[in-house]
Amino acid sequence: MKTEEAMIQVTNELKTDPVYRIGWQSNIAMAFCDAADPVYRIGWQSNIAMAFCDAAARYKKRSGKVYLSAVDIHKVANEAANDFITQLCK
Repeated sequence: MKTEEAMIQVTNELKTDPVYRIGWQSNIAMAFCDAADPVYRIGWQSNIAMAFCDAAARYKKRSGKVYLSAVDIHKVANEAANDFITQLCK
């Protein structure tokens, strides 16, 4: 299976299977650990990182906080993962 085909299959499963979606949200980084193309991998890494940055900025604005605690960061990370997967499935 080619990478493009795999991504189409994953996207379809993320759209239709909520259990699969939650599992993927928890383990998304593992999907690219063995990526053969480092340029492709860095593209995904950048998109995941930006999802976190965007979620952190929104969280700070909502909460009025300047600094985030470990609990806040955990919340932001889950929000970012959810946002990333939602964008992936569009």
